[in-house]
Amino acid sequence: MTDSSSNALPWRRNVVDVAQGLADWVTNEFGANSVLSDSTMPDNGMANETVLFNVGRDRYVARLAPHEETPYPTFPVFDLGLQRDCMTLVRARTDVPVPEVVRYVEDPKWLGTPFIVMRHIEGEIPRDSPPYVLEGW
Repeated sequence: MTDSSSNALPWRRNVVDVAQGLADWVTNEFGANSVLSDSTMPDNGMANETVLFNVGRDRYVARLAPHEETPYPTFPVFDLGLQRDCMTLVRARTDVPVPEVVRYVEDPKWLGTPFIVMRHIEGEIPRDSPPYVLEGW
């Protein structure tokens, strides 16, 4: 897993811990022959933390609930189940490019928090730093 400078912030999860937990989840979910590879954590994420990873030829994204020590939470309540439902609804009823949600994992045993796994789609993601509103979004 690639380390980035923001991963050293106290409210960011340890990259090594996330990679190990995700590798264990991949083996459990996709089978003993499935291997996690090419894992990275983008250098942003105040609302949530994101992990990009491969399983075989498939590219995935995991969205983790924010760390409990996040100093400035973006949402008063972070509801991954509601996010999954919204993404599924928008994907089913519109032509907006929304990734397919593959799994919603409520059990925190894997990564220390619930998370959503979705298929990766190409696109541009607004960054937190500098705030995306300064970049013309």
